Amino acid sequence: MKQTNSFANKVRLMMSHMGRGGNEVAILDIADGLDMVYGHEKRPLYATMRDFCKAGEIKKVRPGVYIYIGKKKERPQLQQVMWKSLRVRRTVSVESLMEISGAARGYVQQWLQLMVKNGVLRKNKNRTFSLIHDPVDMPKNDDKAAYLRGLREAKKQAEGVVGMLAKLIEKGK
Repeated sequence: MKQTNSFANKVRLMMSHMGRGGNEVAILDIADGLDMVYGHEKRPLYATMRDFCKAGEIKKVRPGVYIYIGKKKERPQLQQVMWKSLRVRRTVSVESLMEISGAARGYVQQWLQLMVKNGVLRKNKNRTFSLIHDPVDMPKNDDKAAYLRGLREAKKQAEGVVGMLAKLIEKGK
């Protein structure tokens, strides 16, 4: 859920209003607009401006002066791109999904195998996959979440064993 009243959104709104038409905006003007008077009050503003620069949302002209470019739209996830193209084309190959989505071969193959396992696709003899069941919404991948939970649990157990061994070594000295 997006926060509409977040500090970053307030700064973004000030930047878009003051920087309309490519105008330069001074950070002190933004601070005044947000009723920030003292130095310690401005620290979150400096951090937010730095984050906006990293994200490409604003461009630094000179120290303390910026131009508002705008928030970049998020790209859809690779799985969503592959799912939409699969639903349109009905029959796909690994190569076609790689070309359409820009995903790596291994990722596409893993995703297609998941769809076969979920009964959505059928693997054809000519190395293509056909849609046999269209549930409209893409099936969720619970296997990967279970795999990651197992890894975290194994890591926790290994850390516990290492801790016990360290205590035994300390006792033996």
